[in-house]
Amino acid sequence: MKLIGDEFQAYYPREDLSLSPLATMLQEAGHAAVDPSFVWFCNSSFGDCDDSRLTGCHVGLLQGELINFSSFVPNPIAASSCESETYTMTVAVMASQQSVMI
Repeated sequence: MKLIGDEFQAYYPREDLSLSPLATMLQEAGHAAVDPSFVWFCNSSFGDCDDSRLTGCHVGLLQGELINFSSFVPNPIAASSCESETYTMTVAVMASQQSVMI
């Protein structure tokens, strides 16, 4: 992104966003109804660390540009993969809500 006047110019302008690699990927995955202008992905891995901790990450994209990324090991120790996904999704939702407020 680059600042032009008081506005940011996105990597993919809104009218051309349907041609972006992200929009194509969403369509191929069967998520054509998802608006690719603001997308957040998250994933976790349960028990990958030696001490059976989970690792999580999230990636936030605005009009095809990376605006937020984090990889982390949360403090709570998850007892299942479902619980680890819930922890990671919670962190991703908090980060996305913070980006929405900016």
